[in-house]
Amino acid sequence: MESEALNYLDKREFSPGPIAKTVEALAHQGTLQRRVAELEQQLAPPESTEIIGASDAIREVRSHLHRAAGDGRAPVLITGEPGSGRTLAAHYIHHLSHTRSGGPFVSAPFTVSQFPSPISRGRNTVVRWVS
Repeated sequence: MESEALNYLDKREFSPGPIAKTVEALAHQGTLQRRVAELEQQLAPPESTEIIGASDAIREVRSHLHRAAGDGRAPVLITGEPGSGRTLAAHYIHHLSHTRSGGPFVSAPFTVSQFPSPISRGRNTVVRWVS
């Protein structure tokens, strides 16, 4: 029974103190397991980094992303409305970049209000190099 259970209590320890400690430990373990699963999901490569489309706007976006991937040392800030494909663009740059693709993909979610006004004024900017 002990090998299949997450934890067990000996009948001699069946009192409020050990029970509370066991419940707290199990709750903490569950929290850690959920956090590990979230982090694994974030680090997992996307199913596709392909950007689909043939319009002039999409070609221009792809061109900006290729330039960003080519300059692997420059930090890149990708802005846009929710659902506009910022994460896909970031994965695309990471995948194409020779210097970035060898390391882990790290996403740093921020809101526009967290940046100084010169950056936040460029809300419609797809890719901006930050120096």
